[in-house]
Amino acid sequence: MNSLKSCVAIMCVCMLFVSSALADTGPSPADFAKDSEFSSAKISPDGKHLAIIIRKDDKRRLAIVKADTLEPVGGADFGGKQQVGAFWWANNERIVMQILQSEPWSEDPSYYGELYAINLDGKLGEIIFGYRGGEQQVGTKLKTKEAVRGFADVVNLLPNDEDHILITVKPWSMAGLSQKTLHKLNINTGDLSSVVASTPLGTFYVVSTDEGEPVVAVGIDENYKRIIYSYNNGQYNDISDQGFGGGFEAIGVDEQGENLIYIDDSETNTTALYRMNLKSGKRALIYNNPKVDITGLALDSTDSVPLAIALDDGYPSYVLLDSASSERAIYEHLFSVFKGYVVSITSADDANEQFVIYAHNEIVPGQFYLYNAKTKKLRLLFTNKKELPSTSLSQSFPFSFAASDGAQIPAYITFPSHIPETQNVPLVVLVHGGPESRDYWRFNSEVQMLASRGYAVLRVNFRGSTGYGKKHQFAVRKNWGTLAQQDIIEATQYVINSGGIQTDKVCIMGSSFGGYSAVMSATIAPDLFTCVVASAGVYDLEQLKEEGNVSEYLLYGPAFLNIQLGSDPAQLKAQSPVTHVAKLKAPLLLAHGGDDYQVPIAHAKTLMTELDRYSKDYQWFTIDRAGHSFYEEESQIKYFETVAAFLDKHLK
Repeated sequence: MNSLKSCVAIMCVCMLFVSSALADTGPSPADFAKDSEFSSAKISPDGKHLAIIIRKDDKRRLAIVKADTLEPVGGADFGGKQQVGAFWWANNERIVMQILQSEPWSEDPSYYGELYAINLDGKLGEIIFGYRGGEQQVGTKLKTKEAVRGFADVVNLLPNDEDHILITVKPWSMAGLSQKTLHKLNINTGDLSSVVASTPLGTFYVVSTDEGEPVVAVGIDENYKRIIYSYNNGQYNDISDQGFGGGFEAIGVDEQGENLIYIDDSETNTTALYRMNLKSGKRALIYNNPKVDITGLALDSTDSVPLAIALDDGYPSYVLLDSASSERAIYEHLFSVFKGYVVSITSADDANEQFVIYAHNEIVPGQFYLYNAKTKKLRLLFTNKKELPSTSLSQSFPFSFAASDGAQIPAYITFPSHIPETQNVPLVVLVHGGPESRDYWRFNSEVQMLASRGYAVLRVNFRGSTGYGKKHQFAVRKNWGTLAQQDIIEATQYVINSGGIQTDKVCIMGSSFGGYSAVMSATIAPDLFTCVVASAGVYDLEQLKEEGNVSEYLLYGPAFLNIQLGSDPAQLKAQSPVTHVAKLKAPLLLAHGGDDYQVPIAHAKTLMTELDRYSKDYQWFTIDRAGHSFYEEESQIKYFETVAAFLDKHLK
């Protein structure tokens, strides 16, 4: 069997072979944990200005600069614990954004439904929607008409209306039972129109025309079933039973609201792209890849003509669709320029002349460019994580192997670039969360931190992972502790047998479902793993069904958990890590946020009780204000440093 490490060395012709003793002179764990400074950039409709989200000191701020010179002209910084969330250019002069609020007891900022608008020069800033919308605001000329205790979601920017955007409003309710109402919101005064339409359930999202007319509403009911309504003649019509699948996603409509572009999996194992006439119900298949789901989709400026599809079968790839649109050539040129990158267009001006491009790959953390479609020239705007030199980063390579039952399991392997190919290295198996999520060929700070320490990193898209069709994804349901762990363990053994690994230096690590898997796999194969790192994990499946934001706050939470886990108490117990602690041999680093509402810290404490009962070796790490992840930079640094020290102790 050929060594995976040899394959990596052959493909990575630029690999830098230096002494492993020099590893300690490279970036520290703290360097990898630092925030990306630039997280978003969008161009104004007239192409004259850029709005940029800059994260510094754990706060997201908005900066407005001239597109040609990057000269600052304005921005928004709320001060205190408030920060900027998602944002939109509503017209050439005014920007609308979400207000996020950080609470004293929690690191994770929360969205309480408020929208704020400001001019590009930083003047006339107003809360235009939300529970504080009725307050007189310092330095303003107006008082909005009323405060609304609800959540606003932007549906359409209404490009033909300079003064309004279309939003849905959902009253504050943790039960998810209340309906959303559709309104036009004045971005200057905060005036809210009367109800345009109401959604059938609070969980629905709405797709509308650019004139503000709803076209479809899509949601999930209390039975975790996809519900689809079309809207015409002032009322909704349930079309859920007209041959749609659970993977249905409405993407866009034409200007007349007659043809819907959507993704679905009703007739295929993997998701496919369709066009449907909403009046006749006639559908046409546009594209399907039999191996992988659609990752992303590029539409033209009318949101009705598909131009390109993004796929992730190992490496990212792009499929250009047949189209008479002149905008297709823009994507064709960008894909040729950014070969070996994940590339996306974040925004374009109204003339479709200037485009903001975001590009990255596994060793390029992320760069923003301004692209001129007329001259076909690119200008680099901003680069993230400049403190990480390219020579300190390691390439990741996709591969697949046949599981013991014959199924093909995709995975990624990363060998540290500074270790000679002839030298065996310790291995860290890094398990993704979900389980219905996946790993991608992308820049990953955690992977790069581990590789910089001299460890190979294995990531497995085990059965249960998304992206490879329904059969692959749904196979893990009611099999969290069996089939998913089988794939992870067999992938680990496959990589070890392929060579390049110190067979007695293997750690398994993960967060959320990955934390569950780290402990569960280590109890199933106790002699395989030298150590375990489990963060924010689920350790008692019966406990998960009783507490946490999934079971308590989501309308479909109980049904979702029954689908994922089943309802047999014996099965839940058998697939819970706390049941098998006695089998655990490897020392454990157990990390959990004290303010984790998704998986409450009670899970970690239940596991700790069992670890103490059997006198198992473990180390405890917590940050009281942290949620389901370590959001603040200081917390992430402490976590990375703790992980690095723990792995160095047990793998070196």
